[in-house]
Amino acid sequence: MPELIALGGARGVWDELREARALFPDADIGAVNDSGADYRGHLKLWATLHPEKFERWQRFRERKGFNTDYVAVSHKAWAGVRVDLVKQFLWSGCSGLYLCQIAAMEFGYQQIILCGMPLTAEPHYFDTEAWTQATRLRAGWKEAAQQPELKDRIKSMSGWTRELLGFPDKEWLAVPAS
Repeated sequence: MPELIALGGARGVWDELREARALFPDADIGAVNDSGADYRGHLKLWATLHPEKFERWQRFRERKGFNTDYVAVSHKAWAGVRVDLVKQFLWSGCSGLYLCQIAAMEFGYQQIILCGMPLTAEPHYFDTEAWTQATRLRAGWKEAAQQPELKDRIKSMSGWTRELLGFPDKEWLAVPAS
């Protein structure tokens, strides 16, 4: 059954990844934005709503010697940037929600665990400023969570998204979403 661990940019992302790996040891890894540049393991899917920054992140990943055979996805093409798949974003939200949309609808992932995507105002792991847009983006998550394409497919390790979507408990892990 296709399973994906989706990496965001919150401070707890790497600790949450270790916890999620214990639940889904063989899951593919998808990431958004900076976490895709920094993830040292095999990255399968990388999505962004910031294609203007993607080239810098991709170069960084390549210079570090990390795998480059991931699928790069964005909502629009950008000159000089590798984007393997361009797909419209269906709900108003962040790159993490976009990754979930692509993972479920384009790649058929049935179970997705969010790591480092609490959708709270805490700073990202790579900076010190509060992410003030977080609460504004929650409406898109609420709408998307009710759609048949995503409903019951996504769980979260922390924060507001955990409250909305639930934690990946034993029952969810044992019974795949339909």
